[in-house]
Amino acid sequence: MKKFLSCLLVAVAVSGIAACSGGNKNAVSSTQANNNSESDKESLSNSESKSDSSGSIAEGDSVMSDSSCAGAVNNSKFKGEGTKTYTIGYGFNMFEYTFTYKDNKVLSESEHTIRRYRVENFLHPSKEDAEERLKPEIETLNALEGITATVVFNDDYYVKDISIDYTKTDIDKLAEVQKEKHIHFTSMENNFDMTAIENQFIPPRFTKKSSPKSTAKYSGTEFSGKGTKVYIHPDIPETDLKITFTYEDNKVLSESIYTKKLYYDDYFNSKEEAEEILTPLNEKSNSIEGVTSKMTFNDDHYITDYTVDFTKVDFDKLAETNGGYYIYSDESDLNMEDIYQELSFLGYVEKK
Repeated sequence: MKKFLSCLLVAVAVSGIAACSGGNKNAVSSTQANNNSESDKESLSNSESKSDSSGSIAEGDSVMSDSSCAGAVNNSKFKGEGTKTYTIGYGFNMFEYTFTYKDNKVLSESEHTIRRYRVENFLHPSKEDAEERLKPEIETLNALEGITATVVFNDDYYVKDISIDYTKTDIDKLAEVQKEKHIHFTSMENNFDMTAIENQFIPPRFTKKSSPKSTAKYSGTEFSGKGTKVYIHPDIPETDLKITFTYEDNKVLSESIYTKKLYYDDYFNSKEEAEEILTPLNEKSNSIEGVTSKMTFNDDHYITDYTVDFTKVDFDKLAETNGGYYIYSDESDLNMEDIYQELSFLGYVEKK
């Protein structure tokens, strides 16, 4: 959790914009989002332990996760039939997941991804490496009933799409493919439990009981009344990252995150490419009531100023737009004392 939140707080403003679906060249998906083979091994281990269901899923079957985490989304949210899409973005790289479900049970899963070859420590540092690994994977998946998979190799990035109908495919055979090809699917890793999947994309925040011990001290009155707090990180220049909260009686009213990012660090080849991809996504973020996003494109970097007014925003739309990178999933998360403790634990300090 510490590692996740550390990355989140650095990248959230960018992710909040780049994660919006639509408007970019193409976006790929999936459990192939891990950046190195070690992550692959860990995910595979988790997959093997959770994917022990046999046969395909009949619509009347009940497949539920054995455990749930604190603060988990209530499964009543997924009663009846529906579709959920989560989009995660980091600069040029995009990952989009779509699930159909019935009474909390996943019926199908689609994954759509776009990724640059040059990602550090990635399995596909070049087009040739990607073709060598991904072509056999796609062919193997297409051989299974209920699965459609495609991949397009461009000069410096690839686009992959995988759709799985779990009511038709042989889950045992798919589990064997996962093990053999080192690929993973979110639904199988979460035992086809839509609530567990939602919690994966919108993880619960630390609570007072589960939060790591912090050296920060809370006076009990520090966040009473109305006020504003600004936090920076000693290891990151204030000109590159700044987080601002407004609050009233310990309840957060709004948050603003200012970030400055080099194009290369976000896998963009040029200012023009970043503008082409991020501008329409920025517009989509601004279409959500309560969200204001401003972007400025300079010669070698871009600046994002991303603000959420929690008194107006629709939390479901906010969570889906940000693909789980945003640290708030509902109104109960907006506790200024808890946020102060978390930020302190991660090394952030208040700007005086």
